[in-house]
Amino acid sequence: MKMNYLLLVSLLSFVLFSCNGSTEKEQAMEMLQASLEEINEDIPQQVDEVTTWLGCTLEEPYFVYNYSISGKDLEEDPIDILYENSDAFRENLAKSIKNDVFVGETQNILIKAGYGIRYHYTATTSTYSIDFDFTPEQIAEM
Repeated sequence: MKMNYLLLVSLLSFVLFSCNGSTEKEQAMEMLQASLEEINEDIPQQVDEVTTWLGCTLEEPYFVYNYSISGKDLEEDPIDILYENSDAFRENLAKSIKNDVFVGETQNILIKAGYGIRYHYTATTSTYSIDFDFTPEQIAEM
Protein backbone atom coordinates (compact mmCIF):
# COMPACT_ATOMS: atom_id res chain seq x y z
CA MET A 1 0.00 0.00 0.00
CA LYS A 2 1.13 3.55 -0.65
CA MET A 3 1.47 4.35 3.07
CA ASN A 4 4.30 1.82 3.28
CA TYR A 5 5.98 3.58 0.36
CA LEU A 6 5.78 6.83 2.29
CA LEU A 7 7.75 5.31 5.14
CA LEU A 8 10.30 3.74 2.78
CA VAL A 9 10.78 6.94 0.77
CA SER A 10 11.06 8.93 3.98
CA LEU A 11 13.74 6.68 5.39
CA LEU A 12 15.70 6.65 2.12
CA SER A 13 15.41 10.41 1.86
CA PHE A 14 16.70 10.78 5.40
CA VAL A 15 19.83 8.85 4.49
CA LEU A 16 20.33 10.83 1.28
CA PHE A 17 19.80 14.27 2.78
CA SER A 18 21.32 13.81 6.22
CA CYS A 19 24.82 14.79 5.14
CA ASN A 20 24.11 17.84 2.99
CA GLY A 21 24.26 20.50 5.73
CA SER A 22 20.53 21.24 5.68
CA THR A 23 18.67 22.01 8.85
CA GLU A 24 16.51 19.31 10.38
CA LYS A 25 13.35 21.07 9.20
CA GLU A 26 14.72 21.46 5.65
CA GLN A 27 15.61 17.77 5.58
CA ALA A 28 12.13 16.86 6.81
CA MET A 29 10.54 19.05 4.12
CA GLU A 30 12.70 17.42 1.44
CA MET A 31 11.58 14.01 2.69
CA LEU A 32 7.92 15.06 2.64
CA GLN A 33 8.30 16.34 -0.92
CA ALA A 34 9.94 13.09 -2.03
CA SER A 35 7.16 11.11 -0.35
CA LEU A 36 4.55 13.26 -2.04
CA GLU A 37 6.02 12.60 -5.48
CA GLU A 38 6.16 8.85 -4.85
CA ILE A 39 2.59 8.69 -3.57
CA ASN A 40 1.16 10.69 -6.46
CA GLU A 41 2.68 8.44 -9.14
CA ASP A 42 -0.25 6.00 -9.02
CA ILE A 43 -3.07 8.47 -8.49
CA PRO A 44 -6.04 8.60 -8.80
CA GLN A 45 -7.05 5.42 -6.98
CA GLN A 46 -10.51 4.08 -6.29
CA VAL A 47 -10.81 3.55 -2.52
CA ASP A 48 -14.32 2.12 -2.47
CA GLU A 49 -17.57 2.32 -4.46
CA VAL A 50 -17.94 6.08 -3.94
CA THR A 51 -14.52 7.39 -2.86
CA THR A 52 -11.59 8.25 -5.11
CA TRP A 53 -8.18 9.24 -3.74
CA LEU A 54 -7.08 12.16 -5.91
CA GLY A 55 -3.58 12.45 -4.47
CA CYS A 56 -1.63 14.36 -1.87
CA THR A 57 -0.41 17.93 -1.64
CA LEU A 58 1.61 20.01 0.79
CA GLU A 59 -0.42 22.98 1.97
CA GLU A 60 1.42 24.57 4.86
CA PRO A 61 1.15 23.42 7.57
CA TYR A 62 -0.54 20.22 6.33
CA PHE A 63 0.25 17.09 4.38
CA VAL A 64 -3.11 16.85 2.59
CA TYR A 65 -4.90 13.75 1.39
CA ASN A 66 -7.43 14.79 -1.27
CA TYR A 67 -10.51 12.66 -1.90
CA SER A 68 -13.59 12.95 -4.07
CA ILE A 69 -16.87 11.27 -3.24
CA SER A 70 -19.36 10.36 -5.95
CA GLY A 71 -22.83 11.16 -4.73
CA LYS A 72 -24.78 10.15 -7.81
CA ASP A 73 -26.24 7.01 -6.22
CA LEU A 74 -26.79 8.51 -2.77
CA GLU A 75 -30.03 10.05 -1.61
CA GLU A 76 -28.21 12.61 0.55
CA ASP A 77 -25.26 14.84 -0.29
CA PRO A 78 -22.12 12.93 0.76
CA ILE A 79 -20.56 16.02 2.32
CA ASP A 80 -23.69 16.46 4.44
CA ILE A 81 -23.31 12.83 5.54
CA LEU A 82 -19.70 13.52 6.57
CA TYR A 83 -20.75 16.67 8.47
CA GLU A 84 -23.51 14.79 10.27
CA ASN A 85 -21.08 12.05 11.28
CA SER A 86 -17.95 14.16 11.57
CA ASP A 87 -17.06 13.17 15.14
CA ALA A 88 -17.15 9.44 14.39
CA PHE A 89 -15.40 9.93 11.05
CA ARG A 90 -12.66 12.04 12.64
CA GLU A 91 -12.19 9.39 15.33
CA ASN A 92 -11.74 6.71 12.66
CA LEU A 93 -9.22 8.88 10.80
CA ALA A 94 -7.27 9.41 14.03
CA LYS A 95 -7.17 5.65 14.60
CA SER A 96 -5.92 5.18 11.06
CA ILE A 97 -3.16 7.73 11.57
CA LYS A 98 -2.15 6.17 14.86
CA ASN A 99 -2.28 2.53 13.80
CA ASP A 100 -1.74 2.40 10.07
CA VAL A 101 -0.56 5.53 8.36
CA PHE A 102 2.03 7.60 10.18
CA VAL A 103 4.07 5.60 12.60
CA GLY A 104 7.63 5.75 13.73
CA GLU A 105 10.04 7.70 11.58
CA THR A 106 7.36 9.07 9.24
CA GLN A 107 5.53 10.59 12.19
CA ASN A 108 8.79 12.15 13.36
CA ILE A 109 9.39 13.63 9.91
CA LEU A 110 6.00 15.34 9.96
CA ILE A 111 6.67 16.73 13.41
CA LYS A 112 10.16 17.95 12.46
CA ALA A 113 8.73 19.67 9.38
CA GLY A 114 6.01 21.26 11.51
CA TYR A 115 3.27 19.64 9.45
CA GLY A 116 0.01 18.04 10.42
CA ILE A 117 -2.34 15.95 8.32
CA ARG A 118 -5.47 17.12 6.54
CA TYR A 119 -8.04 14.88 4.91
CA HIS A 120 -9.89 16.97 2.32
CA TYR A 121 -13.16 15.65 0.88
CA THR A 122 -15.10 17.07 -2.04
CA ALA A 123 -18.13 15.57 -3.72
CA THR A 124 -19.07 15.40 -7.37
CA THR A 125 -22.63 16.43 -6.43
CA SER A 126 -21.80 19.21 -3.97
CA THR A 127 -20.47 22.73 -4.15
CA TYR A 128 -18.70 22.55 -0.80
CA SER A 129 -16.15 20.36 0.95
CA ILE A 130 -15.07 19.23 4.39
CA ASP A 131 -11.64 18.99 5.99
CA PHE A 132 -10.47 16.90 8.90
CA ASP A 133 -7.31 18.45 10.32
CA PHE A 134 -4.78 16.97 12.71
CA THR A 135 -2.19 19.49 13.89
CA PRO A 136 1.48 18.63 14.37
CA GLU A 137 0.83 18.70 18.13
CA GLN A 138 -2.02 16.19 17.76
CA ILE A 139 0.18 13.99 15.59
CA ALA A 140 2.92 14.09 18.23
CA GLU A 141 0.45 12.91 20.87
CA MET A 142 -0.67 9.89 18.84
